[in-house]
Amino acid sequence: MCINLLYFLQGKKDNVSSIKSIFFTTKRYFLLKISILQLKILTQISMKNFTFKIVIAFFSLFCYSVFAQQCAFDKQRDVLLQDPNYVQQEQLAEQKIQNFISSNDLAQRNGTVFTIPVVVHVLHLGEAEGTGSNISDAQIQSSIDNLNDFYRGLTPGSSVDFEIEFVLAQRDPNCAATTGINRVDASGIPGYASNGVNVADSGGADYETIRDYINWPSTDYLNFWIVTELDNNDGGFGYQGYAYFYNEFSSYYGSVMMASVFGYDPGNTNGWGLNSNGDNSTVVHEVGHYLHLYHTFQGDDTDNDGISDTCPADITVGTDSDGCADTVPHQRETSTCPANNTCTGSPWVDNNTVNNVMSYYYCTDRLTEDQKTRARAAMTDTAIVESKGDEAPAVGFVAPTAVCSANSPASNNFSGIISVELNSTTFTSSTTAGDGGNLDRSVNCSGLFNIDTDNAYTMNVEITGGNAHQLGVWIDWNNDGDFDDDAETQHYSQDIVGGAIVPVSLTYPSTIPYDSYVRIRLMTDVDDAYGVGIINSACYTSLGYGQSEDYALYIEPGTLSIDDININELNIYSDNSNNELVVKGQLSEASTVNLYDIHGRLVKSEILNTASTRNTISVTGLSSGIYIVKVSNNSQLKVNKVILD
Repeated sequence: MCINLLYFLQGKKDNVSSIKSIFFTTKRYFLLKISILQLKILTQISMKNFTFKIVIAFFSLFCYSVFAQQCAFDKQRDVLLQDPNYVQQEQLAEQKIQNFISSNDLAQRNGTVFTIPVVVHVLHLGEAEGTGSNISDAQIQSSIDNLNDFYRGLTPGSSVDFEIEFVLAQRDPNCAATTGINRVDASGIPGYASNGVNVADSGGADYETIRDYINWPSTDYLNFWIVTELDNNDGGFGYQGYAYFYNEFSSYYGSVMMASVFGYDPGNTNGWGLNSNGDNSTVVHEVGHYLHLYHTFQGDDTDNDGISDTCPADITVGTDSDGCADTVPHQRETSTCPANNTCTGSPWVDNNTVNNVMSYYYCTDRLTEDQKTRARAAMTDTAIVESKGDEAPAVGFVAPTAVCSANSPASNNFSGIISVELNSTTFTSSTTAGDGGNLDRSVNCSGLFNIDTDNAYTMNVEITGGNAHQLGVWIDWNNDGDFDDDAETQHYSQDIVGGAIVPVSLTYPSTIPYDSYVRIRLMTDVDDAYGVGIINSACYTSLGYGQSEDYALYIEPGTLSIDDININELNIYSDNSNNELVVKGQLSEASTVNLYDIHGRLVKSEILNTASTRNTISVTGLSSGIYIVKVSNNSQLKVNKVILD
């Protein structure tokens, strides 16, 4: 890159923007922290016909400055590593990854595609949509599409399918419909309009400020904050973006990205003015960090000054190793594609490293099988993979009622609920300290359980390791908030061994609340042998070290609800040969038929003809499977299950 610019300075006397364009033909990954002032000085030197030697001398110092810059991911992580709590969280995450890898459990899960809901917060300055920092829907979608192509192994250089997909959210945290694109005028945030967002304390807005200004739950959405600039770089040279490791228990999550890098438009033919020739490489790179991928040169900078000073020993993941055996240790090099590894002096053993998107070489186009293994291990059994944020809003979601709550003891790691699984949906959490006390997930429609009470279910509750514990479980079937009614106490046990998974067989009430949302409450504490009290109700307020966790439970419509309804013998069935649903029988008044999928999502709704005793509804285009049909009017109701082939 330095040689290219020197050649440019010899032969041209153009303006700063012309010099700027040369840099954007390379993949920088946010290393080039070059000020416009430096560029102006270079231009002036060339235009005054200073000798070539002077330019070389000046530019040699300039190149050293370029290569000395830190990557924004490393810089942000270095700050977090000063916090012992974060260090512990990162260590636990790495331990989980290694446990999955060593147990070979991941191989059994291959073929399962992890879907991650995405929300793109466009922090603009008041421009019209599609102008300036208020980038268009098309530009955003192009970035997401390319991201999926890369991580599904569909690009020419990378055939490794991570079986991970990124989907713009369809429902927001309040269960309203959304496009997954959230446009926010951020011009009022102090420092943002003038300097953008800080990386190196440049006078702009801090990450914490923009996160608190607008964010959606990190357990349900990958948050992208699209910003005007970083460190007052005018959307150009310097840091281009950064991301944090996915972490359900940290307040640092998601990814900050400049508007000038978020999009895929090779050759910049759409007029979006993207950096790096519109290749979307910064987004692909940063999402790699979100998925717990390190730089391939991890550990080459022992004094954290942003300059490579050693060849990594490849021993400890996160310190001097990227944790992937199919990449090799090397030192960071920017805007080059060398034939030899500088750490060995020999040609590369293969192209996995020099062409790796997690390096800083300009010829990057791929990820590896070991990087896939790390990413899938990191995301397995996480809340975001189970999130329903990528699905259309649940019909009629209303957060369940609550009239009491447990006390929340001071933060500690002696007790807590680690995970809850029901009907193949798992939500993970942590100790009382890790969760910050009690958790109430019942208010969020993107994180809920659903059951069909025609079937029996067992809830599996994992308890934190160490000590002995007690556990209570309740379901407020009639949604009156008190957990004192028929079948609402589901389970209580003591002397639970730390780390155990406790099975809880669900008991149903005599009157089942079909097609409704109710509250599940779990409560745990250390065993009473340690001097604490016995948990005797869902409203217990004397927890010593434990916590409560609340979830929403959707009870699907079922055929059992038909028995108590006086109707005129409506017959509902599917005519698969004609791709039709048939409602046969006399309707007493204007009626509606609603068709729901097995998750309770409304997929079709029509008004029926009361003059006819045989109504048909086209189901062309619907996927095969089980559906729930509800026919209703002011005096009639019938609910049936049908199978569409």
